[in-house]
Amino acid sequence: MCGITGIAFNNTLEDTLDIQSMSNAIAHRGPDGEGYLAINSYSRTVTQLGGNKTPVILPHLSSFGAKSDIYLAHRRLSIIDLSKAGHQPMSNAQKDIWITYNGEIYNYKSLKNDFPEYNFVSNTDTEVLLCAYEKWGINCLQHLNGMWAFVLYDKKKNILFGARDRFGIKPLYYIHTQEYFAFNSEIKGLLAKPNVSRKININTSAAYLQTGLESFDGDTFFDSISELKPAHYFIYDIDSKKLTIKQYYELYFNDTWENFDEKKSNEYIEGVKDRILQAVDLRLNADVTVGSCLSGGMDSSAIVCSINKLLKDKSYSSIGKKQGVITACYENSPIDESKWAECAAEHVSAEWYKVFPKRDELINDLSDLIYSQDVPFGSTSIYAQYRVMKAAEEAGIKVLLDGQGGDELFTGYKPYYLVFYSEAKRNGEYELLKNEENFINNTPFRNKNISSLILMNSVKEIFKKYIPENIKHILRYTILRQYELKYVSVRSKKNKYYPYKSLNQMLHTLMSYSSLPVLLKYEDRNSMRFSIESRTPFADDINLIEYVFNIPGIYKIHNGWSKYLLREAMKDLVPKRIIERTDKIGFETPEYDWLQSIKPFVFDNVNHDINHFINISQMEKNWDQILTKQNKNGGTNIWKYINFIIWFKIFKVTL
Repeated sequence: MCGITGIAFNNTLEDTLDIQSMSNAIAHRGPDGEGYLAINSYSRTVTQLGGNKTPVILPHLSSFGAKSDIYLAHRRLSIIDLSKAGHQPMSNAQKDIWITYNGEIYNYKSLKNDFPEYNFVSNTDTEVLLCAYEKWGINCLQHLNGMWAFVLYDKKKNILFGARDRFGIKPLYYIHTQEYFAFNSEIKGLLAKPNVSRKININTSAAYLQTGLESFDGDTFFDSISELKPAHYFIYDIDSKKLTIKQYYELYFNDTWENFDEKKSNEYIEGVKDRILQAVDLRLNADVTVGSCLSGGMDSSAIVCSINKLLKDKSYSSIGKKQGVITACYENSPIDESKWAECAAEHVSAEWYKVFPKRDELINDLSDLIYSQDVPFGSTSIYAQYRVMKAAEEAGIKVLLDGQGGDELFTGYKPYYLVFYSEAKRNGEYELLKNEENFINNTPFRNKNISSLILMNSVKEIFKKYIPENIKHILRYTILRQYELKYVSVRSKKNKYYPYKSLNQMLHTLMSYSSLPVLLKYEDRNSMRFSIESRTPFADDINLIEYVFNIPGIYKIHNGWSKYLLREAMKDLVPKRIIERTDKIGFETPEYDWLQSIKPFVFDNVNHDINHFINISQMEKNWDQILTKQNKNGGTNIWKYINFIIWFKIFKVTL
């Protein structure tokens, strides 16, 4: 788990320290090591260089006198093989392939069996990844189970080859101009290069402000910066300066409808249980302390209790006598889940760390939070996660397992019911619908109105996003309407948005294209801000994910229960109280209360160019009226505008 960056100049040799600025901007991602590579692609010479944090003896980058056209850099967070042997950029034995890599290949130990002739000099997954590329080329990606973003230099082919994991756990951004091609783990790392344009992308900004959309098909909030999408790779041909980007993976989903079969259901439940335990087992491999995030919900409790089960059968040096778990708590709040987290923590006899985020702390941390995230985000729940990661750092926990992805994998959101019941209706399953209505109190709806919603074909209306009337007057519509030209057409063209034809199609869309990639971005920035490696078995274990998406949707909601497969798979491991919870809260914060003191911070030293998007004077004038009409529990409508204003100022955005 690290930070990576690099730059390839077109038709020129440079003696530059830009690479160090780009690396320093993401030093938080890798405080344990620093390394550089200078490549002259014309002579095919490679020079290893060091910085102030380099653990091996190398010439310092600042004293490098020769000129090169390609520079790669790496910031290391040591998790597996803490020795100097894990230093990056790393090469293969022949030193004709070099890599800068961020992530964890969890099946690297088993992959070693494919290279019996290779003499490994480290115990890292990085070296195994190099071998995989050397043997299989681009197809190495098909053999990997885990999370990754890497770029390697292939001297023989004279190319840069980079790739990102299937579901977007690890980030990779890039700039491609006539002068250079550059990449970085974070947007701020690219902005650290002098003269990079900070011009705002009007389409993405408008889409965010009007609908809350945060995923833009490879675009970002900056015109000059693009995101390599999940499940994609690139090849940058150094001779021709051509950048080619291709998708290497698409998640298959079973779209068939069948009658519920008890025997098959039990087989699926056992299959899910086995694969969850295998996924968690792989993610406990580390040479540092591993703990878990624990909200008290089904997903995080399943992971914590799976660890408990595994500990009964074998010891893990990464865990010790007790596993550590961390919970964000809110005193005297209806959204507080600490009683559920306590139930799980006591069940497994965990070392339970609690953090209590408060309003004044949010104000103090707000600039750092927004800077850490790189881009505007949807709610203050991101701050709760930020504080959990900070607590992990303070507790000396270097790796955290998290339940991110459980909702998209196993059906954790309310709209899943509507799609599932509509799918049943289209297939003439009226007996099933009647049965489900009898168990409706097991759903997050907990009322009888679901049947009328189905019969009225109002599913599409449920999904529509809108801007509340009390907010509309602060938006500048002349400029914001431009987003319709791109992102709405992208949605309909790709047919990956509502209305969904099946439950599994909806799960597939949220897993691959919409909600999960955004949530994983939050996870990455918050964890790496505090040099914590976050591992998400529900979001990146390919064996588990592909198995679940091969299961027909009929088995995923049953007798009113969401996450039916997960609940049944975990019923002997997770406390019954949590298994039978019906008050799903989500990872929410007391946002309305937190915003009571934020006004001076929002309107202080405003970048007035933002008036092209938001009518600042109107917003400030009507602040009290707007605030009183916000949701009192959970997320508010005003937050995304607050967030956008502060982000615009911090990142010195231009028009």
